Order: sequence, then C-alpha cells, then structure tokens
Amino acid sequence: RYIGTLGGLHPADNALEAAHIDSIVSAEDDMFAGLTVSRYGPRYGYDMEDAFRAAVRKKLNDEVLPRHLSFLERKLTESSTGWLAGTARPSIADFVFVPRLQWMVSGANDGIDSNLLDGYPGVKGLIAKMMGLPEVVAWYVKHPQAAA
Repeated sequence: RYIGTLGGLHPADNALEAAHIDSIVSAEDDMFAGLTVSRYGPRYGYDMEDAFRAAVRKKLNDEVLPRHLSFLERKLTESSTGWLAGTARPSIADFVFVPRLQWMVSGANDGIDSNLLDGYPGVKGLIAKMMGLPEVVAWYVKHPQAAA
C-alpha cells in the first residue's frame, strides 16, 4: 500500500477511497486462501494427500471461486471506469487481482478449470484492460521472459 501510494495507485488524501481499495485488496486474500492452502498445505499445517487436494480443488472450482468471481463481476458492473474500485486509473486492487486471476486459470493449479473466467466478462475485460495499459505493454516488451 505504501508503494502504491507513492506510485499514485492508492490515495494518500482520500481515506474513504483508500479504505474502499483496501477492502477489495482484502477480498483477494479471501478469494485465494483456499487455493493457496491447497497448494502449500504443509506450510499451513495440512497434509495434502492427492485425493484430499483434488476434493478441495473441486469445491474451490465449483463453488468457492465462482462466488468470489461473482463479487468481482458485480464490482466491475458497478464501476463506471472498468477498474475494481471505480477509480479513474487502476489502483493497487487491480494490480493485485489481475496477475492472481491469470495465475489461477493458467493451468498451474490442477483441478481449477482454465475456462473458469468465461462466465465473467467483466473480469476478463479487467484483465484485458490492465494488460493493454501502455506501461504494462512496455514492461512486457522489456521483460519478455515474464510473459511466458
């Protein structure tokens, strides 16, 4: 949040807007907690046998993640700007969510459907909007290995 404030992605002069952005960032923690624990179970005190991990991922894919994606879709529908917090420019909330959403459906997480975002056009639009920012495009041109 501090770096985001320095970079203009988190307001220093509007506590209400900052709190709104912070609440969206916190929603990322909620959305990805189950997936993170299923990936790094022993780190969190869970023995993740393959069958248990598969059952957890099925519930995440079929129930938990769609509920969170619906929340994001609603936020984007309510946004007049296409950014999660309705800000004129992207905020740290957008920069936190977009790479996590891309990773979620990248195929790196067995049991999570790579087409999970298909029913969420606003979420897919957010990703496209972020990835189309001139600064983001320029960064990937300079760091092509990061796009792989």
